[in-house]
Amino acid sequence: QQPDDWWIKAKMKGKDEFVVCKGKGFKLDVERKARADLVQNAPPLQRVAYLTDVEGNLDYFHNYVAISKVLKWKDDTKKDALDFQNEHDQFVFGGDSQDKGIGDVRFVRLLLALKKEYPERVHWIIGNRDCNKLRLAAELSDEAINDEGVQGDTGFPYWVKEGDRVTPNDYLKEINEKEHTKANRLRWMLKHTMGADGAFERRKIE
Repeated sequence: QQPDDWWIKAKMKGKDEFVVCKGKGFKLDVERKARADLVQNAPPLQRVAYLTDVEGNLDYFHNYVAISKVLKWKDDTKKDALDFQNEHDQFVFGGDSQDKGIGDVRFVRLLLALKKEYPERVHWIIGNRDCNKLRLAAELSDEAINDEGVQGDTGFPYWVKEGDRVTPNDYLKEINEKEHTKANRLRWMLKHTMGADGAFERRKIE
């Protein structure tokens, strides 16, 4: 038994057709629709641009925007704000915004501003280089910095092979320092737990 108004789209003889079943029987009324009508009633065409693994490399991102059919600079001379080329397009960032270049902060700010302006058209997928920064608030707290158990913990990071792990105590010896400061702990985190050796100095430059 079919519902009172049941529409399905089918292909017949190379043309778009709509088949409608009406009432409780099986009588079919076939209504041919012109292709022009279908196009007229269709949703607007969209481009979806996808980009990932910029990792703070602004030159790479500038080259991407230069060839993009979706994004553009609001001011091509300043290159400090993004916009869409067309009204209905979408942009997806696939993660890993930082850690390897000297444009970490600037790139993230560009994406945040675009997302704020077009919340329904800009989409983020969080990568490991993004989500691991959630650790900073807890691990750079005074309690964590001064915790002797943390300073000598040989079981962390657990994703690094046991023989390759470097504790905060080991790192101080490596850089010939004696104090567990927040700066030294952050350098250790970036180099030995996040695969971002040199990121501390690159962010200082930025």
